[in-house]
Amino acid sequence: MGFVETRTAGNAFRRFTETLVTLNGEDRVKEVDVNEGGFLDVGYTFYRTRFEIVEKGPNMATVKKSIIYEIQDEFAANESLASIDENPAQVKAVEDFLTNRRATDGLIRGEQIISVDIPFSAQQVWDVYANTEQLAQIFKNVPGTALEDIQVVGDGGLGTLIILILRPGSTFRQFTETLVTLDHGQRVKEVDVSEGGYLTVGYTFYRTRFEILSKGPNRATVRKSIIYNLREDSAANLALAAVNENPDQVKAVENFLNGSSSTSTESSNPGFIM
Repeated sequence: MGFVETRTAGNAFRRFTETLVTLNGEDRVKEVDVNEGGFLDVGYTFYRTRFEIVEKGPNMATVKKSIIYEIQDEFAANESLASIDENPAQVKAVEDFLTNRRATDGLIRGEQIISVDIPFSAQQVWDVYANTEQLAQIFKNVPGTALEDIQVVGDGGLGTLIILILRPGSTFRQFTETLVTLDHGQRVKEVDVSEGGYLTVGYTFYRTRFEILSKGPNRATVRKSIIYNLREDSAANLALAAVNENPDQVKAVENFLNGSSSTSTESSNPGFIM
């Protein structure tokens, strides 16, 4: 945050400066505040522009632009300067940029994010998610799961392979992920599909990221995101890129932690790599 952008305008003001104050990738919200010149010179004490990108479907979005402001009473005549008019040329420029980028390499790029709260400290939750063998055991024992089996090949460090075998009738029967990031400081874990699955239906890159965020001494947020590249000629498979978090999996982690807090790790979870 704190990035400063100076804009030269050809209308009411010659020049003013904005500061980036919000950049929320999960909610797709960006906010900038005027912090020098412009509106602040004509009685405004606060002037914020907010952009929200609202998904309307796999290939459609709405750009919602809003302004929030405060103006001193004695400058009420200047309130008409608070205009939310969107320059259609700017919107078209963004559309053209995205179209040209897609045409350049023939790829559709995307990211989806979902967050789920859990009533344990971030470190406790991270200790579970960071342990690939342990997490595999928890997930494959969730009642009703589509997972038939999860096989972990490696020592749990970078390069470890996770082979996911799904039940008959699932979109994919089997695919393999490779552990590419395990950042204990930031509590971030990333796995890339390296064989089968999404790579067989037009995806050239498919990554799942887990971030464990602290919300207090006994509360954390599990933020799960997927980042992908899909060939344009396979756009019909875009709907397969889903970041749905199985609530039963999250509940299983919560139940595991509840059990761990009342019994020893060795007795309650035999065979887990701790």
